[in-house]
Amino acid sequence: MPQLASYKCHRVARCKSPHTIAKELILPSAIDIVSTMIDDATASKLKAIPLSNNIARRIYDMSKDMEVQLNDKIRDNHFALQMDEATDNNKHCLLITYVRSLMPMI
Repeated sequence: MPQLASYKCHRVARCKSPHTIAKELILPSAIDIVSTMIDDATASKLKAIPLSNNIARRIYDMSKDMEVQLNDKIRDNHFALQMDEATDNNKHCLLITYVRSLMPMI
């Protein structure tokens, strides 16, 4: 549960602010508010929220989750796959992939 709360702190990233703002300002403020409004025991649970600058781990976790969701949706369904590769003037390789599902992917 604390790790899920850590992922919910995406507002800091959207503001293009350093992660230290959440660690040094937002979390201590939230702890003060909760201890004042509710109690210290509940406020101490907020201290378990990990706020680190490990963006690569979060991106990896989110990409794995998207991969699992996609696999679940296309498993046992018919779909078409089209791939195209090209290089640009700087000899960068480009790969474009289109997946067309014959079943609505809601």
